[in-house]
Amino acid sequence: MSLTPTLVRAPLTASTAPKQPPPPSETLALNPSIKHLHHHAFFCRDSEETRRFYEDILGLPLTQTVVMEDDIEFFKGSYCHLFFSLADGSSIAFFDYPGLREDRIPPSLNAFEHHLALEVENEAAQEYYQRRLTEAGVESKLIDHQVYRSLYFDDPNGLHLELLIRTPLTEEHERLSLKSAHAELKRWTERHSARPEAKP
Repeated sequence: MSLTPTLVRAPLTASTAPKQPPPPSETLALNPSIKHLHHHAFFCRDSEETRRFYEDILGLPLTQTVVMEDDIEFFKGSYCHLFFSLADGSSIAFFDYPGLREDRIPPSLNAFEHHLALEVENEAAQEYYQRRLTEAGVESKLIDHQVYRSLYFDDPNGLHLELLIRTPLTEEHERLSLKSAHAELKRWTERHSARPEAKP
């Protein structure tokens, strides 16, 4: 079955090439702040399996299915790019390279090293998703961090996900953390400045 739309990467021309930085007078009129997360991209081993998990179980609508014809460094041929939309307009996205990845991502030493944390409204919403996951045969773990309450689980591709809610302690924790973030980092850096180099 053919997926649409199909896009082809066009070579950069004079009209499509990145523009030179604007002169200082124009820069003053710009707002350089990063607005929000547009999407977080990951690989998937099967597009439809991934769609069932995110759309049918988690309720995130599939908003884009883009098939690309491209010759990139590690893959030659067609690949599929999926986008699932969050309530704030950002997305979780996936790349499906047929035949390139058939297995889940290998587990790291610590499952928390790479995870995607998504906030839900309240405890009732968190429990709703835990029931949905259990009904679908997906294991999950609920951890109370005091300042956040988190539900952890994996998607079919091995991506570690977190659905968190705020607690009565969250606001004060974030307020104090904002004031101390640089000082805490400085103390950490000084304490671990002589750490051994990682083995290759």
